[in-house]
Amino acid sequence: MQNKKRVSNKNRNSSYYKSQVRKNNRNGYSFYDTARKRQMNSYLRTIGVLFVFMIVVSGFIFLGIFLKNIVADESEPALGEENENMSVIIGEEAEEADNIEEAVDIPQIYYNYNGVYLDIQKLRNLEDLEEFIADIKEKGINAVNIDIKTETGIIPFEIENSTAFIVGAIHANENLPIAEVIEILHENDIYVSGTVVCFKDEYASATYPLYSLTRRSDGLRWSDANGNHWLNAHSEGAREYIKEIVLESVKLNFNEIILSNFFFPNIANTNDLDYGDNTLNRYDMITEFVREIREEINLAAPNIKFGINIPLRYFLTVPHDTTGINPNSILDAKLCDFIMTSFAPSDIPTSISIGGSVIRDAAQNPYTSVKALCEHFKDYIPRVMFRPILQAYDSDGVRYDNDNIKAQKQALFEADIKVWQLLNFYNLY
Repeated sequence: MQNKKRVSNKNRNSSYYKSQVRKNNRNGYSFYDTARKRQMNSYLRTIGVLFVFMIVVSGFIFLGIFLKNIVADESEPALGEENENMSVIIGEEAEEADNIEEAVDIPQIYYNYNGVYLDIQKLRNLEDLEEFIADIKEKGINAVNIDIKTETGIIPFEIENSTAFIVGAIHANENLPIAEVIEILHENDIYVSGTVVCFKDEYASATYPLYSLTRRSDGLRWSDANGNHWLNAHSEGAREYIKEIVLESVKLNFNEIILSNFFFPNIANTNDLDYGDNTLNRYDMITEFVREIREEINLAAPNIKFGINIPLRYFLTVPHDTTGINPNSILDAKLCDFIMTSFAPSDIPTSISIGGSVIRDAAQNPYTSVKALCEHFKDYIPRVMFRPILQAYDSDGVRYDNDNIKAQKQALFEADIKVWQLLNFYNLY
């Protein structure tokens, strides 16, 4: 047997050998390389198609979620655990939207004022206030009237007024800061009215005799039949004291300011009363005082309503000219936004003729009494916002429960009077 020739290392390194190997490699593996390239291209195309498909599907999913969030009912929670945080945010925004839609325009309550008198001196703390609010809101009450300055001269909360501080008129309850009281009332959609009793005053008249009405005989403070002392409306110092209280009250965010006892006392004999030096008669003085208060409020806060409270007896009987009250001149000059007066049957004089009817035992006949008063005031109603004060306290042995209060409201309703205020001295309604 002939032995095969060994290929030496030298021959393997020869250029001929290498060329033969490269030739054999190309001829033996060219199909394999081409197939593998085609397979790789197929994989890449498949991956590309899948990637594009996933992008399109994801786009539709996110578009669906976006549209669903726009049109979904606000009370319906978002679907899917992955959207839990988003559902909380949407829920909070929906709740805020509901609050905006249901929010009460508090200043507009003025035109539908159904209020009560609130003596804040009878409240111990803010918890008492919140209980009071809950009680009146159940009864459809939308406003409260608070004393800014009482008939005795007391100011039942802290106020920036040096004269009030000197005379000791400020009787603030630290548990009832007035700014917080008003804020809580507003948060509960309650309109807040404030009354300033002007010239009937025990504190300032005692400390500043020059501000007060005095007896001509001895120069001491004069007192009326009920023992009340009065500031003198002719005194510039007395008028400035009241103006300062009004302007400080405006800063506290009251919705309206009412003047009460803004006139001279009604007396039959003025011989022993010293009015001091003055250049205006009593009617002109009172009209000018109301005008000044109106202008001060307009400058400080033009959105605040301004009203006056005139006792019922001054409408039913001709008062002595010592008061200086002339409702018609005040209305003709448009010096106030509204007038308040008592329609309480117990304030009606016995056996008086009102609206063509003689009223007897008025307290026992609330519907008849208020209906007669509506007839008496029918000429005032078209001229000014007219707000009657209804009786919600017992008197003359008559308990003013819901039936008697409803009877008064019914008489107002029939006269097309939509605003009223209930009066109870113990905050019980």
